[in-house]
Amino acid sequence: MTILAFVFYLVINSQIFWTISEFRRRHRLALENLLCESIRLADEAGFVKMNQVAVDGTKIIANASKHSAMSYGYILKEEERLKKLVRDYLDQLETNDLADDGQYGDHSDWELPEELSTSQKRLEAIKKAKAVIEAEAIAKTRGKQDKSKERAEKQGKRYKPRKDPEEVKPDDKDQYNFTDPESRIMKNSDKAFVQAYNAQATVDVDSHIILAADVTNNASDRKELQSQMVQVMQNTDLKPSICSADAGYFSETNLEYLELVKIDALIPADKIKHSEWRARVRYYGRIPKNASRAYRMRRKLRTRQGRALYKHRMTSVEPVFGFIKEQLHLRQFVHRGIDKVRSIWRFTCAVHNLLKLYRAGISFKTV
Repeated sequence: MTILAFVFYLVINSQIFWTISEFRRRHRLALENLLCESIRLADEAGFVKMNQVAVDGTKIIANASKHSAMSYGYILKEEERLKKLVRDYLDQLETNDLADDGQYGDHSDWELPEELSTSQKRLEAIKKAKAVIEAEAIAKTRGKQDKSKERAEKQGKRYKPRKDPEEVKPDDKDQYNFTDPESRIMKNSDKAFVQAYNAQATVDVDSHIILAADVTNNASDRKELQSQMVQVMQNTDLKPSICSADAGYFSETNLEYLELVKIDALIPADKIKHSEWRARVRYYGRIPKNASRAYRMRRKLRTRQGRALYKHRMTSVEPVFGFIKEQLHLRQFVHRGIDKVRSIWRFTCAVHNLLKLYRAGISFKTV
């Protein structure tokens, strides 16, 4: 291949990649909605059983480096350091001007140096990051107070907030990434800390069809179960009989919600290793009347039926994540911002569903 041909090849391919990227950007919402269409096709083909669904989350690396992140505590220290740097230089500049005015006139050779200009820009960026973190802390506190107030009103009680949200200070560990501010540092399955998003999915255990998908920048899975169940019921107009999830989703609130919507829960209160399933820990006698939900769940998952049903979770949603990462090569998002990342994740989940139907020999023209 000649140099001219090689250059032409690069130009053509760059145009193709730019066109695909621009198409994906312009039609982001349409591509995201393909997930609902794929679920509808799977339902009409008889693939959506709803006997049991499995919920899980996986960390997918963001298009940003964790070294571009800074904690709120470090931001405060860096802000003071940069303020002092700028202030000391300006004091030195003023002293120099006063001393040299008599000798050289009003003009001084002291110009703003490049390092100071960089420091000022960095200070402005840090102030912006600080403001974002403080706003998030205020919004988070207001959300908690609104939920507490709503809960108190349902119980006929009077709610009085303990503190003013405007006076709340962020935790020193709260972070901000200058490349992708909406991503967060999270611990992945290898126990390594990465700059990532938490991708959620709910899978039909019988067919491995993804029924719901979302992306959050919260490392914990606990708050995502209810939204996943709501999305499943909206996408299918059906209610699953059983919902299984790992210990990361266990909470009294989640179990109470599943009881309210009449979905049987299989969520261990403690993390269970694969080797521990063979341990013969049995419970005898009747269940105490004052038994907690955690005790009841532990006892339920130690029964033969409970163990058999829960094992379906490990053979359904986990292989789906493996397929998406290994076969569809989605190990890192190329977009930035949670809205763009969410659309890519849902579009990828739709591709997974369509491939399942295609390999099963489903003709889309007749469905």
